[in-house]
Amino acid sequence: ISIKRLGIISNFGFGVPNLCLNSPIKIGTSEIVTMKKIIFVLLFVLPEILWAQNNQNIPLEPSLLWKVSANGLEHPSYLFGTIHLIPAKEYFLPAGTKNALKNCQQLALEVDINIAVKEQIRLAQKALLPNGKTVKDYLNQQEYSRFKTFLLDSLEVDKKKYKRYIRFKPMYIYSLLLSEQLGSIKNYEKELNKIAKRNKLHVVGLETIEFQMNLIDSFPIKEQALSLLDSQMKSQYMQMLEIYKQQNLSKLFELTTQDPQFKDIESPFLSERNNRWLPKIENMMKKKPVFIAVGAAHLAGNQGLINQLRQKGYLVEPVK
Repeated sequence: ISIKRLGIISNFGFGVPNLCLNSPIKIGTSEIVTMKKIIFVLLFVLPEILWAQNNQNIPLEPSLLWKVSANGLEHPSYLFGTIHLIPAKEYFLPAGTKNALKNCQQLALEVDINIAVKEQIRLAQKALLPNGKTVKDYLNQQEYSRFKTFLLDSLEVDKKKYKRYIRFKPMYIYSLLLSEQLGSIKNYEKELNKIAKRNKLHVVGLETIEFQMNLIDSFPIKEQALSLLDSQMKSQYMQMLEIYKQQNLSKLFELTTQDPQFKDIESPFLSERNNRWLPKIENMMKKKPVFIAVGAAHLAGNQGLINQLRQKGYLVEPVK
């Protein structure tokens, strides 16, 4: 399958958290690698093309924030669709988001981003290519030359940083390159986590970072490496971002399902995860009001969280 757009699409459907440590550490060799950059890269790893759910779109009113009530719930809970990477100047919270979060007793993210430093280091090491290899080992001479020229000449990545980057698995490199082009960035998980902490809310994860990283590893490294040759990553991302800012989940769904190869990757990265999350979400909502913030790709479509909750008898309505 083609993975050319996977790095872009990750921002709406799959997010390993940005833990953003500032202190440098040693990874593998004596080379010093900034942990902030390593962990940051883990946030943006899989495709936006994963919006498609079962080949069937279900029209939704434009909204990123959805109220879940009825069906025996004593208090409403909320669903919020995130984009895992956004330029700082573009960051926004829809009206009512902060109040909705403050009215809940728990924040549920795809993964709990509050992780000990020792675990962060272990995960960063897992993001490296095996056996001391670099991207050069997975591209032919022409492909590697094109990749190197793009980084050093077009993006003006300095040589020391370049030598660090090529040691990572390609999907992490792709995300780093996108962040290089976007400049100052924010991510919703981190911002929502801050609000939750200020309001003393309990933060939980619907799955583990290890699980998400294993999903990345299910893609052959060679195919991942070919995604690095896509020089249109920023323009593709900006197209998706504009639709996200319109809070138009249905339009994003339609745009991403245009790729005929989405069927090959949709199930393990969206539908199956939604199905695993659903009983956990129901159980949490029955106990206390919870604010569930996941990649926006998980909300839309036949197998999306909105439709699945409605099918179970909950009232799920947009917050204006």
